Amino acid sequence: MDLSYVWSFIYCLVAAILVKWTIKHVNIIVKLPPGPWGLPLVGYLPWIRKNAYESFIDISKKYGGLFSVNLGSETVVVLNDWKAVKATLLDQPNVFSGRKDVHLARYMVKKKDIVFTDGNAWKIQRKLTVQGFIKIGLLNKSMENRILDLTQNVIEKLSLYNNKEAPMDSIFFSSILLTNWKLISVIPIDKNKLQKYEDALNLIFFGLRPDNPLILFEWLRFIPPNRSGYKAFKNACDYVNNSLREIIDSHLNNWKDGNAHDLIDRYIAEIKKREINGQKAPAPFTTDNLLGTLLDTFAAGVDTTNVTCLWAFLYLAFNQDIQRKAQKELDEVVGRFRMPSLDDFTKLPYTEAIIMEVHRKASLVPLAVPHRAIEDAKVFGYTIPKGTTCYPNIYAVHHDPTLWDDPQMFKPERFLDENNKVVWPPYLMPFSVGPRACLGQPLAQMELKLIISSLLHKFHFNFPVGQNLPTFDVDYSITLRPFPYSLLIKLREI
Repeated sequence: MDLSYVWSFIYCLVAAILVKWTIKHVNIIVKLPPGPWGLPLVGYLPWIRKNAYESFIDISKKYGGLFSVNLGSETVVVLNDWKAVKATLLDQPNVFSGRKDVHLARYMVKKKDIVFTDGNAWKIQRKLTVQGFIKIGLLNKSMENRILDLTQNVIEKLSLYNNKEAPMDSIFFSSILLTNWKLISVIPIDKNKLQKYEDALNLIFFGLRPDNPLILFEWLRFIPPNRSGYKAFKNACDYVNNSLREIIDSHLNNWKDGNAHDLIDRYIAEIKKREINGQKAPAPFTTDNLLGTLLDTFAAGVDTTNVTCLWAFLYLAFNQDIQRKAQKELDEVVGRFRMPSLDDFTKLPYTEAIIMEVHRKASLVPLAVPHRAIEDAKVFGYTIPKGTTCYPNIYAVHHDPTLWDDPQMFKPERFLDENNKVVWPPYLMPFSVGPRACLGQPLAQMELKLIISSLLHKFHFNFPVGQNLPTFDVDYSITLRPFPYSLLIKLREI
């Protein structure tokens, strides 16, 4: 038998498949918003800096606020200005409510959490979690009392450094973690494991950063010797997941109907309602989904509040006049013989504006969590096909000179009107916008107000004399965080 005919057929078949694939993708690309050309296989990645949000700003100078770019494994759409974000996430919220299927996130939460999943089960789970938070008192006075315990814990830590240098990166994390933990479980967390939790969570956050090669090229997880960090990521996920699973199992073993003390109890109650004749309830009424909710609360909520505090006191140390102005406001409203409360914030506009400016300037999650179009969409005359990943460039919006005067400057007064009232513009979106906005926003805002105001009321923050000043360079994880720095702490006189 002449095998040349067989090989000729195979070559023609492969060529036909490639031509068909090329025509299909060219038809998609010509409908997409314009963008830069890249190279085969790697796309435009060779020209993308580590801080991709800055590269996207450069690209937008040529292609505008809505553009497409190939990142090796896929062509994505970047929403690089407020108009593009509004036209998608706000004007077509359901269409752009999907999530990109990332293997690392899938391993961590098994597509059973709130942040990284979508669809009808996600909607139910989000609503169920919000209702659980309300029932356990997230928005009432008891929550404020818990946060005041958190601030007192931080104050006690900083008081040990009076007239000394305090390593700020060791101040907030464990206190915030312990406070958030009390929301999800009345069973105390093992304090001896706090450092292990922090180390594991930091590994997870680092793994989920947008520029991680494992996200851009998922097949790298099979390449020895260290599989591009995949093994370390898995071990960190397993440690946190197993710890949370033990707490859930403990709640199940001690379950009593009508005796709900925390978020886990509330969630289990909803699961029990839907278990009929011993049959398991459908998603999201499962313990796996409960685990996913706990991961979101336990991990993301702690990290973002911690890093926001780190940026806040770095900015305040660099801006002594702003720090003193806030302290003057606090002294006039609160006095020197008690600590600030949430009720005080109706009369603390400048202090609140500082927190808002920290949100804007730091832009902790610069590209948010990627969105995905769940159906074909039209935006500014272009077609964004179903399944396309979309990156809202929050950093670009927060530093857009057409929206903000001197965006590189730290200016809290930009959020105050002529009557000294706080104004929150729609394009300030540290928690994202639309149906995928962070559900932990109320808790985070309460914590930040009480932590930052209380510490400003109690201490003054400056840099140690004779040492090099820290920089605003970022340590890029899933959040932008400052590199470790120390501040000189001084108790303010009563």
